[in-house]
Amino acid sequence: MKVIKIWLLFQLIISGIYAQSGQFVPNEEYFKSVFARVVSGEFPATANGLLIVKNSAGKEVLLDFQGNSANLFLQEDPDSIYDVSWKKYSAYTTSGKTKVGYTTYAMANYLEITTGSQTFSLGGIDGACDSIINGLSYDYAAEKEAEYLILAVQKEIRLLAEDRKSHLLLLPNSTLVFAVKR
Repeated sequence: MKVIKIWLLFQLIISGIYAQSGQFVPNEEYFKSVFARVVSGEFPATANGLLIVKNSAGKEVLLDFQGNSANLFLQEDPDSIYDVSWKKYSAYTTSGKTKVGYTTYAMANYLEITTGSQTFSLGGIDGACDSIINGLSYDYAAEKEAEYLILAVQKEIRLLAEDRKSHLLLLPNSTLVFAVKR
């Protein structure tokens, strides 16, 4: 009888872990980057694309990237529990007024947009490191001298400000491509 109770408790715990809802969904695979096992370094890149955002007041704003300077910074994880490093991509819009950052670690990702003095973010890099942002697809393509990270917004994604009072909505059909020199 004790074994059955322990088994049932175990099943409830496991069910609770995978019954999460909201902005995150479990990811079955690691990010398929050529930089996956690189421990540290900084790599020059460019960014191209268009992010469509709606602010808290309902105003739609276009954030464009036209071959802008960008980079990939690999920060070593000295403990290397889930991954050897954090992969931190960053780029400024063509106007230079807005910065976009995208980070991966193990099976998790994190997105932030800084405009003016406010930073809006959403991410699941925490204890388990196994959640990705729901509605944000990513893909990697590589050639001899470069790797491309393609981020595409499939459904509306809500990014919260640090004060948790305002937000940005990242709208579907937004796409951002980082071209990183290898």
